Amino acid sequence: MRKYSQGKEYKVIAFCISRFNREDQAKHIGFLCRYAKEYGYKVFVFSTLTDLYFDDINDHGEKQIFSLIDVSAFDAIVIMPETFKSVDVGREIADKQNFAAYLILSDKVLHSLAAEKPTTIEEFGHISGIGEFKKVHYGKVFTDAIRNYLDGIKQV
Repeated sequence: MRKYSQGKEYKVIAFCISRFNREDQAKHIGFLCRYAKEYGYKVFVFSTLTDLYFDDINDHGEKQIFSLIDVSAFDAIVIMPETFKSVDVGREIADKQNFAAYLILSDKVLHSLAAEKPTTIEEFGHISGIGEFKKVHYGKVFTDAIRNYLDGIKQV
């Protein structure tokens, strides 16, 4: 499905995260949103106030936010499963629309990237949780984004 705003085609990424109320999460999502915008993507964040730990009636209510996701409206859906205590959330989203759930980088790896800010593919490969496959397939994208971010800070 093609989406247009002001005559320009754009793509939409959905982020699924729980307890999006911590400063570090806000920084990561903010960074990803700014990066996505540079490449013409719009971002939609699905979040809960709880981490779905107790799996009680309140958590079941909170989890309903994810039932609103219509994957056909998004070009990509990023599920951050390590933020959920209830491990079935990502699987439910994937199963509902009959697609495979993939995780590129965990929250822990994103924290390391934000802290260490690798600017070369070699440095990227030294981050715990980055194997050869991720280094080869995603290293350039992430290191380019980090360099652009750091260049933006220097200019301010």
